[in-house]
Amino acid sequence: VAVTLPERSTSWNISAKGVTVDTLTGQAESELTVKKELFGELALPSIVTDGDSVQLTAVIHDLLERAAGAPAEKLEVTFTTCIGDKTVQEKRSITSEKAGMHELAFALAAKLPAEAKDRAAGAVDFVELSLEVAAGERRDVLRRTIPIRPLGYTIVSSTGGSATSDTTAWLEEPAGMT
Repeated sequence: VAVTLPERSTSWNISAKGVTVDTLTGQAESELTVKKELFGELALPSIVTDGDSVQLTAVIHDLLERAAGAPAEKLEVTFTTCIGDKTVQEKRSITSEKAGMHELAFALAAKLPAEAKDRAAGAVDFVELSLEVAAGERRDVLRRTIPIRPLGYTIVSSTGGSATSDTTAWLEEPAGMT
């Protein structure tokens, strides 16, 4: 039986049970671990506001075991952000001497393009992020999107209650509110 497994590192519990025509039975269980030797992860906020400057952390996992005395390997990391028609790309190199994790910080300037400010209320814009990690033939690409909330986004606050008798309540806007 051939099974295509995802590229990400994960473990699978496999069990097989069988019965023959002669009613002989058998079963087996095993654990299978899939491990990608090179991949990147991004620690991201769930949403950003127009004008935010955010420091994002990228964790590069280099899990390739190297023999003692083996030369260090150069990891190429490319971080790309795209908001509307504006794309910003930043490239970094890491020297990896042994299997492990490497952290990098990347800046994100969440600035909506001028035409986005003229859109109807409720329209959602996104920042598209891409983290590419490469070392020789090994390569991984991670893509994510984060919604961008307009600056001055309306937030509604309300309270409630009940009256136990005939009551008249007068509600007025706070001073200076238009």
